[in-house]
Amino acid sequence: MDISRNDVSRGHFELSRIDALREGEAFQGATPSFLERIRIECGCVDLTGDLDVATFRLLAVVIISLVPATVVAASIQWQRYVIPSTGTNVEIPVTIFSRDAELPDGGTGRRFYTDDRRADLTVQSVANPENDSPAAFLAKKNPPPGIVYKRVTPNFFVVSSIRNDRIWYNRCNRSAGYMNCVLINYPAAEKRQWDRVVTRISHTLAN
Repeated sequence: MDISRNDVSRGHFELSRIDALREGEAFQGATPSFLERIRIECGCVDLTGDLDVATFRLLAVVIISLVPATVVAASIQWQRYVIPSTGTNVEIPVTIFSRDAELPDGGTGRRFYTDDRRADLTVQSVANPENDSPAAFLAKKNPPPGIVYKRVTPNFFVVSSIRNDRIWYNRCNRSAGYMNCVLINYPAAEKRQWDRVVTRISHTLAN
């Protein structure tokens, strides 16, 4: 959903860091220590070192795919991003969204990308001069048909669906004169890996 923006303001990161969180199996490769644990715990890998690298890597991938996400989770570091002009702030996984840029239309906020740009996150404050309710604001933006998930309350709205094999997720919180939003786009095939990351971003969005 394309939301118009006003004013140009570049946000900034607070100096304090959010503690690293163990989650998100697909965002980083397994560490050497984890692969060594596979060697020992699996009982199906030659510990003498005679197994060739290609075969071991293939076996590791198979094993990783069969265990729960929490077992193969890699450390993700989070930082709180703040839009100075509005005070809107949200926790961002900076080890996932490692690149950023100004909003293409000069809006108030920032856009973040993964290294390969397969996913992106936009944090923005959208002017709401009439102080429309979340329901009224959403209706004025003419959201696309076929929305899979929709929740509207007096304080915020969430909408999400799939387009071109990508999941888009929008949340906007109401504040005085603004709707403060996060917009996330990521591959639909990676939904399971993204679920907890998207949830944390959504739940930490604050005015």
